[in-house]
Amino acid sequence: MVGKSSNLKKDPAVNYQVLRKIECPIKAINGVTKKFLTDVARFDVIVDAIFGIGLSRKIEEPFKSIIKVINHSKKDVVAVDVPSGLDATTGKVLGISIRAALTVTFAVMKKGFLTTQGRRLTGRVKVVDIGIPRAAIKRVL
Repeated sequence: MVGKSSNLKKDPAVNYQVLRKIECPIKAINGVTKKFLTDVARFDVIVDAIFGIGLSRKIEEPFKSIIKVINHSKKDVVAVDVPSGLDATTGKVLGISIRAALTVTFAVMKKGFLTTQGRRLTGRVKVVDIGIPRAAIKRVL
C-alpha cells in the first residue's frame, strides 16, 4: 500500500479492512527506499492498484518514483481496472503511467484503452463481470 491507511477513501478503506481481517500481509510504502527496491527485485509479479479509475490529476511524488521503479523492473505487472496514471476515458497519461502486461478491468472495456497510448500501457485486457446489470451499463454508455 502506498501511503497511510488513514488517507484511504471509502471503497479502498473497506477493502483494506477486509485484507486486515483475513490477516493478509500489508506493507506501507512511502517512497522509493532500499527495502522497496529489494522487494521489487524479488517479486515475480507486481499488482498495480495504486490509483483507480477516477484519477484525474497528474501523478506526483512519491507515486511518480514508485511507478518509475515498477516500470523499470521488467517484471510482469497486472493492473487492477486501469493502469495507474492512465485516464481510462481519454487514454491520456497523467504525467506517468504503469506499463502493464495485463489489465483486468471491470464490467466494460474502457474507451481510453483503445487509443494508441492506452493499448501500449494496458497490455492484454481482460474484462470481468462484477455483477453490474446490463441495463445500468447501457445507460452510462
